[in-house]
Amino acid sequence: MSVIKQILIKILYFKNFYSKKFLVVSLGSGCDLKLFFINKYFNYYPTEFFDYLWNFDKGLEYVENIISNDFLGFESTSDFILKTHKKFDPNLISDLSPDKISLQDKNIGAKHYVPIKYQELNFMHYEDINYLLNSFSKKIYRFRKILKRKNIYFIYYRQFDEPILSQYTNELDYEVDKKIDFWINESKNFMEFLRNKNIDAKMLTLFALPFNFKKEKLNKYELDKLSSEFLNFEFIHYKLAEQNDRFYVEKEMSRLFNKYFQ
Repeated sequence: MSVIKQILIKILYFKNFYSKKFLVVSLGSGCDLKLFFINKYFNYYPTEFFDYLWNFDKGLEYVENIISNDFLGFESTSDFILKTHKKFDPNLISDLSPDKISLQDKNIGAKHYVPIKYQELNFMHYEDINYLLNSFSKKIYRFRKILKRKNIYFIYYRQFDEPILSQYTNELDYEVDKKIDFWINESKNFMEFLRNKNIDAKMLTLFALPFNFKKEKLNKYELDKLSSEFLNFEFIHYKLAEQNDRFYVEKEMSRLFNKYFQ
């Protein structure tokens, strides 16, 4: 990218930041929202703190703790350890019965930087510790400013085939109902915390399911009744499509953009 284009992108971002428009910021739990939503519809945004972190295990509990502690624990090399996270630990699951499924990554044994204070968090996209520290010092500075902004719309997601509370084995149905209940409760609790920090903040919280998941199974959750002016719940369906098939994810991200951000 040319220097001139970089400057123009920064100008566009700051112009938007200091306008009355909503700033859309991802809280994770993974990188899908950055890759498929923000990079498409807000492609002049810089990468923010939670955009490329793996945080499915603790989710919004960790987000709340990190914000409450003013991002302490990410400042120096002594705050991190290079280790095999549970997602990749070859010794975590010794015997998997036929009626269970593993949620571990196929790249067993891989090592990544993990913050000592938040050991369920994985910086799997950051291989160089010096780059990580320099990059996140800027992200922390921006996020502190973001939290004070009047018009802020956070977006967050969980997905059906990732763990909650360090449970890396599931029943064959991925225990979807249990995870949806967890997602609903963590979203409500976090929104209560968030509005004590910023009374104007909003959040769109998402639960990602397979593209062919039977939607009638979800009617019992009545997400419209759970949603409010400040907190909106949505199921999105795009997982398990072929790796190069972007039809379902693009369709769902377009639907969200048109519904909430047009």
